[in-house]
Amino acid sequence: MKKKLSLALITILSTMMFSACSNPSSNTSSNASQSKSGKHTFGVICQALNSEYWKGFAQGARDGAAEVGVEVVINGPNAETMVTEQIAMIEDMMTNGVDALLVAANQPDSIKPTFDKAKQTGIPVMEVDVECGWTGRVCYVGAGNYNGGKAAGEWYNTHLEKGSKIAIIRGALGDPTHDLRVNGCTDTLDKSFQVVANQPANSEREKAVGVMENILTANPDIKAVFCTNDEMALGALKAIQAQKLDIKCIGFDGNLDALESVKENGLAATVSCVGYDIAKLAVITMEKHLNASEPKKSEEQVFVPPTAVDITNVDIFIKAAEDLKAKAK
Repeated sequence: MKKKLSLALITILSTMMFSACSNPSSNTSSNASQSKSGKHTFGVICQALNSEYWKGFAQGARDGAAEVGVEVVINGPNAETMVTEQIAMIEDMMTNGVDALLVAANQPDSIKPTFDKAKQTGIPVMEVDVECGWTGRVCYVGAGNYNGGKAAGEWYNTHLEKGSKIAIIRGALGDPTHDLRVNGCTDTLDKSFQVVANQPANSEREKAVGVMENILTANPDIKAVFCTNDEMALGALKAIQAQKLDIKCIGFDGNLDALESVKENGLAATVSCVGYDIAKLAVITMEKHLNASEPKKSEEQVFVPPTAVDITNVDIFIKAAEDLKAKAK
């Protein structure tokens, strides 16, 4: 099983792999404008600011900025479904003259025209956490949501009886982040498993309670449920425990409350993508890209490997999450 990347390793990776983010199709210059302090200013846009994952992501951006001597302006909407609001935040940052944009997009297709505007004004854009496939990007830095879904599928293949029925509770329909997580899981599952439900709960804990109750009414014999974020997993678990059922529920993000649930034999596992590490590496990588005198053509993706965290390795992740939560206050 893969282990979480250490912060030291992230720094090494950023040094080795920043050239991976030098896309020759971009028209940005290495002589980017700088703030009055003499430092570059990066606009960092989260999908939302309403969960432990995105709070950790924001802290990672701040720590990456401190390490390489840049300034960051961090923003994000109140919910992952607020696409229009997120686009307005990006445009505001462009108007205010940031030197680069690092964006975890809520809706890639909707956001690409805004990325086009940034490119036209000479502001480099990095896709972070969520891969949009926009051709003008500096690069993508993240865990790869498909890879995270695969980690969940592989866990089920090892821990679930063959022929079992599985349900899926996912984020908003049409959200490519959750599409990738679902597809990574279902593509990896043993062919004997039956996926009997695939329903949205819009990344919300309370909504997932009702969705899980409906799934259990229609499919009382399911043995597992994969939820594409921890908020929904904890909601689904509430419905499962209310009926005293033995159903292996896996979440996604590796938030502290989900990790504690794993420790207490609630959730079976959570897929940890460590938003802190992703954001820190993204900031470091962007600064190296801007400072490179001769950017080299290479790959356009930098991955921080996801990990399925269960009772066997949860203590390590809880300690890291507690340290981060204390730091982010």
